Amino acid sequence: MSNPKLSTLSDAFNEGAINATVWSNVTGGAATLDGVNDLVVLAQPTVNGTVNTFGSNTLFDATSSSIYAEVTPVANVPSSSS
Repeated sequence: MSNPKLSTLSDAFNEGAINATVWSNVTGGAATLDGVNDLVVLAQPTVNGTVNTFGSNTLFDATSSSIYAEVTPVANVPSSSS
């Protein structure tokens, strides 16, 4: 069986929760749904060298396809001194 086309991967993020059927590779507790702005917020890891993930375990056929994602960086906040 062939992999689904990448064009079939779509989510408006306007439901009450993250669609775990589509987004099956998510770091537990790291992603939250912003239902007002229809977007996902992925927390920045607080431990050096760690990553948070948000993706799908499904393999897609990206032949003649494209994908769009808007990534907004976290503001650089100076650490507090003791």
